[in-house]
Amino acid sequence: MPAWRKAGYSLVEILVALAVFSLSAPGITVGVSLAVRDCGPGVPEEMLGDIFKPFFRVESDRNRAQGGVGLGLAIAQRAVSLHHGQLTASNCHPGLEVRMQLPVKAA
Repeated sequence: MPAWRKAGYSLVEILVALAVFSLSAPGITVGVSLAVRDCGPGVPEEMLGDIFKPFFRVESDRNRAQGGVGLGLAIAQRAVSLHHGQLTASNCHPGLEVRMQLPVKAA
């Protein structure tokens, strides 16, 4: 197990700390980007803008046991927005990539 893990830090905490430390001049803003990608069929292009809407589901024939109620991405987008970030989605052929970008203001 790596030392940073033994100390109880997550990889994201380490990366954010390094970014802030390395660019700690007053007024400089850095950001953190995290992408999650699957290898599924993706989302039809005309629906990409809708997947962040509450209760939206790409496949209407799926029941709750198979795919949730359509709140996960809506909640995630709201949380990211409240932190002045962006949450975007794009097809990767195969799969869908959801990217979160958050600003980190240096001290």
